[in-house]
Amino acid sequence: MASKWNLSSFFGKANYSWSDKYLVSATLRYDGTSRLSNHKWGFFPAFSAGWRLSQENFMDLGPNVNELKIRASWGQTGNQQVPTYSTLASFQNNIHHSNYAIDGSQESVSTGLVQTRVSNPNLNWELTTQSGLGIDLEMFNNKLVITADYFYKTTDDLLIFAPIPITYGGTNDGVWINGGQMKNHGFELGSKYSGKTGNVFYNLGINYSFYKNELVTLNPGVSYLGIPGSTLHNVNSGQEISRTLPGQPIGTFFGYDALGIFQSEEEIAAYGLQPAARPGDLKFRDVNGDGVINAQDRVAIGSPHPKAVIGFNTNIYYKGVDLSMFFNGSFGNEIYNWSKSKIMFFNQSAYNKSNRILDAWTPENTNTDIPRLSMDDPNENIRPSSYYVENASFLKLNNLQLGYNFPSGFIHNLELRIYAQATNLFTITNYSGMTPEIGLQNYSSDSRNLDIGVDRGVYPPSRTFLLGFNVQF
Repeated sequence: MASKWNLSSFFGKANYSWSDKYLVSATLRYDGTSRLSNHKWGFFPAFSAGWRLSQENFMDLGPNVNELKIRASWGQTGNQQVPTYSTLASFQNNIHHSNYAIDGSQESVSTGLVQTRVSNPNLNWELTTQSGLGIDLEMFNNKLVITADYFYKTTDDLLIFAPIPITYGGTNDGVWINGGQMKNHGFELGSKYSGKTGNVFYNLGINYSFYKNELVTLNPGVSYLGIPGSTLHNVNSGQEISRTLPGQPIGTFFGYDALGIFQSEEEIAAYGLQPAARPGDLKFRDVNGDGVINAQDRVAIGSPHPKAVIGFNTNIYYKGVDLSMFFNGSFGNEIYNWSKSKIMFFNQSAYNKSNRILDAWTPENTNTDIPRLSMDDPNENIRPSSYYVENASFLKLNNLQLGYNFPSGFIHNLELRIYAQATNLFTITNYSGMTPEIGLQNYSSDSRNLDIGVDRGVYPPSRTFLLGFNVQF
């Protein structure tokens, strides 16, 4: 089978607890994979320790603190997820490209082979090293529980699909290499409170997290990580939307900086850099100041990564009635609304159009951010730019349930509960697309993880309503 591979692992673990106050754990792994050739095996240790301060006699935390524990950890993990046989070259016959008349004869050709995979036998494990600090706190007879964690993670010898020159030939977009370093750090906070007021019982839970991702370095000769041209042709009509650049997070949106819309011929002439523009066209920034708007003026124009992610859930009980709600939200991230290239531009005539183009620029309607309609788009308004980048922050009521438990004996020897439930009830957002919940794309590609937060018309989650009952005999 062309996709057959094997992973062999040996590991050991040891735990130690002294008086339930000092906790130590160690794990040692030794993994081997058939996906690699010259560096099949990797060693990955991990250690953690905990200290229950609340158990110490010398520390008086007061009657309201039930438990206080601090934690620390350090460990390494390995990644060998590259396509099978990436360390081996492959060839195949192609009658259109590989057969050749070596002697110059027009009557016959010799059978040849074309390279379909460039090998790299020196591929090594991608190594991630993570350290962390945490604290666990329980107070007020365990009514309040708080957990906080900070982590710092570096990934070395990144497994990346590096492009190769077109002149290399064959059917290759690139070759897998170990090519750089990435770092992540973040903070996670979780809290839960349970209480009672009269006959009302309730519990509340809040989760908050943030992280920061950055590509630190790439190997010499590799200036950025991108999606191969063959994949771009299939999913973006050839447009390059994302690049992962040193100093930027993974999947950074990359394009021209749109400054607004030209309002007059005089403004176009005064700018002097877009001779094909007409009033109503987008104005693009000359980033490098060379007096020409071209590919050298493309820059980082947005990030799909949120600055904060939250979750909130509550459960309320009053006699036989119960109510539960779950909210989640993401804040500070952006979406590249690529679907606008299909539904907002008339030179893409094969697609239905949004009713928003009724507000497109005209000499009578200049107070708009939608460029003029054009069948030929001489200014290339459709090019990748910040015009497509939108604030994707949202707060969503994900689940709401209201139920009632009938008293025991209400129906002979039966326990009965009825409930009504709604999911995806509402979303508060300024994003103009169908849903702000855009993650990894669903197409098949080894570079899919470089393509985050690009909306190609992702179908939104359905809103559902449910009535039900539970019966126990």
